[in-house]
Amino acid sequence: MNTQTTLTPDPTTELITITAGYTPTANIHEPDSTYAQFYVLPVIGPLSYLAWSRLNMWLPADDAAIGIGHDELAWSLGAAPARLDRSINRLVKFHLAYLIPGDSHT
Repeated sequence: MNTQTTLTPDPTTELITITAGYTPTANIHEPDSTYAQFYVLPVIGPLSYLAWSRLNMWLPADDAAIGIGHDELAWSLGAAPARLDRSINRLVKFHLAYLIPGDSHT
């Protein structure tokens, strides 16, 4: 599957909008794959891996988008909001997610 999670934090509402994005040049493995569990997890860390897995489960079909409260997502993952910000930045750094320019508050 060649998709990336698109996260759009909205600083006015503290919502993160999730959409699926297509990346034809990326070779991205599913979070539940053996490769991801043995090679990606140790590199990105447990919270980033958990966020990536959860967000990947919630990916909407086609061009649809869903919104999630930033703090609500952090607490559902068992983390403080600032730690979620660092984890999302780590996902972006490793090209597992990307932030839409101009909307980032992290």
